[in-house]
Amino acid sequence: MMSKRTLGLISFLLIAILALFGSQILIQVVTAGGTVTVTPKLSFTDLQPSQITTSESTYRATLTATGSNFYNVIEIVWSWSGPDSGSETWKKGDSNWNNYVAITSDTSMTLRPMVLYQETGTQTKTWTWTVTLKDSTGATASRQFTVTYQPSFTKPDLR
Repeated sequence: MMSKRTLGLISFLLIAILALFGSQILIQVVTAGGTVTVTPKLSFTDLQPSQITTSESTYRATLTATGSNFYNVIEIVWSWSGPDSGSETWKKGDSNWNNYVAITSDTSMTLRPMVLYQETGTQTKTWTWTVTLKDSTGATASRQFTVTYQPSFTKPDLR
């Protein structure tokens, strides 16, 4: 059986290892009472920009996500509602992931979804998008942003 001092030292070392290496590692500690596994937790704390307005009928956004445990994200689900609705799933390793996801660190990633495609009409339209990240443990975390299509209008020459 381990003493309280030994357990305290192990706890301190675990905290130091996590601080040094971030949440990208999985830690297992074997004690007399069994194995304790410390799994990093997925968090999705911010997504910028939170509002996009464009007059372009086809538009690929560039979004910056912040949070933690991004190295273990394996799936991104995009869903939208507004004048039309739908969803799309990107899985780690597929062509959308390989072309439009850049995980720059365990706490930051850049996402480039096509948020408008050959949009038509003369009226302003707004969609609410939800981005859901899923990690290798099955945990999910979501953030929302809005996209507004504001077609440019040219006044006719009435001379």
